[in-house]
Amino acid sequence: MLVVNGLGRPVEFHCSTPVRPSRTQEVLYGQTLQQYLNCDLIGRAMLDHCRGTSIVLVVRQPELVALHGLSDKPLALIGSAPTAGVPDEAAPAEPATQPVSQILQLKGKPDDTERAEAALQRLAAVLPLDEPFGRIDEAIREAHAAGRRSQTGTGLGEAA
Repeated sequence: MLVVNGLGRPVEFHCSTPVRPSRTQEVLYGQTLQQYLNCDLIGRAMLDHCRGTSIVLVVRQPELVALHGLSDKPLALIGSAPTAGVPDEAAPAEPATQPVSQILQLKGKPDDTERAEAALQRLAAVLPLDEPFGRIDEAIREAHAAGRRSQTGTGLGEAA
């Protein structure tokens, strides 16, 4: 999770270690497993750790729309999502560019929704709304690479 200010600059960044469900969880949750993992486990923890005051949650994966039920903030779903899971090292680091007109869904109380739409319009004037997701993808790749380097003893003091 990346929290940015009105200029698109990072205020907070949170990421989790990979979550691997047990075979029992796979069987019991079935088709709802990814939503459970992404929203109820990972998303809830990140929202709980968020110290900043955000106006709107912006997601690019449709299964994350369920985060709306875990937050009192409006939620915007933009653009198309990359393949599920953490991006692999072969994936391009360049984000796509989705204009604000391609917001697919915005939920919340009417007053909050108007405030969120205005904030999204201001941010979209500075950078494409999906641009921070490219930074998140790259930061996760870097964190995983640093973790691998430290596990093999070649990290030269770097921490994951």
